[in-house]
Amino acid sequence: MWSDTTVDHDNGNGWAAGESSFMTDRKPDSRATTLGDRLPVPVTISNLNEHFSSQDDKYVIGNFRFATVLTVGTVKDIHQDGTTFTYELCDPSNESMEYRALKYENEGSASDHSAIVEGSRVRAIGKLKGFDGVNTIMLFNITSVTDDKDFTIFELEAEAARLFFQKNMSDKLKSEVTSRGFQGMLAPPKSRGGQQQQAQSSSNDNKDRIYQAPTHQPQEKTLSERVLAILRAIDGDAREEGSNIQWIAEQANERDMEKMRKCLDDMVQMGLAYTTVDEDSFSAI
Repeated sequence: MWSDTTVDHDNGNGWAAGESSFMTDRKPDSRATTLGDRLPVPVTISNLNEHFSSQDDKYVIGNFRFATVLTVGTVKDIHQDGTTFTYELCDPSNESMEYRALKYENEGSASDHSAIVEGSRVRAIGKLKGFDGVNTIMLFNITSVTDDKDFTIFELEAEAARLFFQKNMSDKLKSEVTSRGFQGMLAPPKSRGGQQQQAQSSSNDNKDRIYQAPTHQPQEKTLSERVLAILRAIDGDAREEGSNIQWIAEQANERDMEKMRKCLDDMVQMGLAYTTVDEDSFSAI
């Protein structure tokens, strides 16, 4: 779902009106802060407009404040100034709701923006920032969305994320008291283990009547999985500056640089990574 992106929380009022004392009455939750700094949260442009906090450039849901967002919008206007692309996006479900997105390209960048035209629908991933009173998404990546199903999936993910964080489900799932009665994937680990054990026991009763499933060794991680783990393990300023492709290849034990380049390019296109100081330096979202 939305696990491959970073999001900032905004607007201390959350999704419910009247919580104007959020910034002063509540102490920061370190877990919520960490999640808000690292998770790219899916959000519609309408909700982003309504719950953006200009105090710290974050999108706010309940106790969570996200710095990085993933959204889908329709392009109303495009302006190019050298290597800077400015996109005016609107919510496909509410065109009166607009948001600006900026993409800075390095000199000699191979990025192709020709597929993004006025009237097209795009997926935008980036960090929230306010410039001269204009709320802006500083883009890591922007790609076309041509399939209506992809937009429908995004809307469902955005609503699921809104409800999950608004109701603080992460803490409720960790509490034996509040999670009592939850079933399936929402059940606490012990209860879920019991359900799995019961199902396994039922399955074992029929073991003599069906073939024995072969035992498989766990598969090795793919190159993209290894690279993503390497990039996400980097903290602080080093992560912001990015890592050189040669260093990444060494860490991933990959000698084929053409394969390494294609892997990183694919990760950028999927919104899992982005280029930083130059076309050879990458960081994970």
